[in-house]
Amino acid sequence: MIGILIKFKRLVVGYDMKKFADSEHISVAHLSNIEKGRRCPSIELLLSLEARYSMKINFVEQDSPQTIKELQESFQALYRGDYVQFEHVREKLLRKELSIDAYFILELLGSIVKPEIFEDKKVIRFLDQILEKEACSESVKEAIYIYEIISANFNREIFQAIEICQIAIENNKSSENRAYLSILMLLFQWETGMRSQLLKELPEKRDLVHSVSHKDYFIDMWNYLYGQCMLYYGFTNEATHFLEKIVSKTIYTTDSEGFIRQCISKILLFSYTTSSTINKEEILEDISVNIANPHFTKEIEPYIYTFATVLIEQGKCDKAINLISKIEQRTTKKRKHPNQLFYEFMLNFHNKQHARCLALSEDYFLDEGNVANNPFQGVDICKMMIQIYEKKKQYKNATNWGKRAIKISNTYFGCKSLA
Repeated sequence: MIGILIKFKRLVVGYDMKKFADSEHISVAHLSNIEKGRRCPSIELLLSLEARYSMKINFVEQDSPQTIKELQESFQALYRGDYVQFEHVREKLLRKELSIDAYFILELLGSIVKPEIFEDKKVIRFLDQILEKEACSESVKEAIYIYEIISANFNREIFQAIEICQIAIENNKSSENRAYLSILMLLFQWETGMRSQLLKELPEKRDLVHSVSHKDYFIDMWNYLYGQCMLYYGFTNEATHFLEKIVSKTIYTTDSEGFIRQCISKILLFSYTTSSTINKEEILEDISVNIANPHFTKEIEPYIYTFATVLIEQGKCDKAINLISKIEQRTTKKRKHPNQLFYEFMLNFHNKQHARCLALSEDYFLDEGNVANNPFQGVDICKMMIQIYEKKKQYKNATNWGKRAIKISNTYFGCKSLA
């Protein structure tokens, strides 16, 4: 296990084998044998790693029952997305005598606070090799699954996250942890667009609340997902009821997933309902204060485009543009989110850039998944395109866009719909 720990340290600092071996004045072949468990590291090497990377080098044979309990608490804090509580438990554990397994777990999970590590697939490949080839403990396996779930979610590899969740549930002996993983599965189902399936499963999963110690977390997550489903199907009064329950909570720290869901709920209430509990200045302040947090920015980015679109509709174009420029400075995207395409369409429509609107509408409808993600956006684009063509007296084109709006309406809302 010491070889695995050393290899992980090397990957975290971003060194290839030659650079790391040179820095420790050993050969690449010797380092390779250490990492593969064929050779034991020398005392000199261990002391060097302790000095340079603050790595523990003294371990106990077996963890105490209290240490094992606190390790489970750290897992559950991550399942809840409570990074502050996780760091609190982790720091407390690091001051104790630990087994090498426990120390590796804390080092592995501690690295997630710097999400840039998720951009390097070498760590994931390394962890997959451990699962495939090493006879590791159940706790180490669970920690690896947690890391890989968070990594997949961060990189928007949602189906991969679901697959890992399923494996983790099958391999987890704790009913409470299985319940937390089941909640994560529901959240990922929302991200994949499995709305009708989610709406069916949510009432069935409600009973899981009795199997977790942090019931408030489960109830809030359930309210959040159910509120989103209600909003998706146009039941705004019901959506308001559930989302306002999230917004009213004051227990979340700004580093938690709960706080992020609270901010998203505020945006949804402001953008799609008549709720009087939210104002735009409150949302702008939340974003401004937390925009430097990469976890916050990554999760809330699609919803910021939604919020900016509403600002445009209210005639606050400068505020919208300023907000989006701040968020785009901190994010890198390989592919535009449909909310971003819709924002750009509405901005160009407001500025009467009709040729650009046509190009953006084509981009939006190129992927059917964009419409499935938010049919209301698809209908709104159709309405705007109808207005553009009616002003040009191109009634045939306007009619075609009207037919598209009706098709979206009938597909996603039934015959009696907003369109």
